[in-house]
Amino acid sequence: MLVVIQQLQLMIMVMQELPVHLIAKLLWVVVAEIIMQVVGLMEAAIGIGLLLGNVRTTAVVAGMVVLTVYALAIGFNLLRGRSDIDCGCSGPGSQQPISWHLVVRNIFLVTLAGATLVAMPLRALVWIDWLTTICASLLAIVIYQGCGILLENQLKLNEMRRGT
Repeated sequence: MLVVIQQLQLMIMVMQELPVHLIAKLLWVVVAEIIMQVVGLMEAAIGIGLLLGNVRTTAVVAGMVVLTVYALAIGFNLLRGRSDIDCGCSGPGSQQPISWHLVVRNIFLVTLAGATLVAMPLRALVWIDWLTTICASLLAIVIYQGCGILLENQLKLNEMRRGT
């Protein structure tokens, strides 16, 4: 606790000597880091909630809200001409700038998630149902990942053609 207090005192002393615009930039970096951590935890909580039967509906709705906010944020930035922003959706080692493909993908995922909220008639599942579900899920994962790789490679190919 004493170390934290000393670090805060040191930060206050440093901030008193900096111009206001630099303080604002430093604070924004700290706030952005906190937001990134919260978003990561929120996404993990939604993912865990999808696995738990008693909160699945809440997790689906939360996931739909998050994907909608991402689609709106990406669309807003694209309309402002800011397409050089990394979407952060391919992990830390990959750089994928935002594009309209991501907006369409997120809208598709929201629609797909919404379809899981539709009530279906209950019946006993047999082995063929499980086999179909597993195969369809694996195929969906392969198609989703394949589209992501194709999109990332298309962007890299366009950069190579431009010579950047």
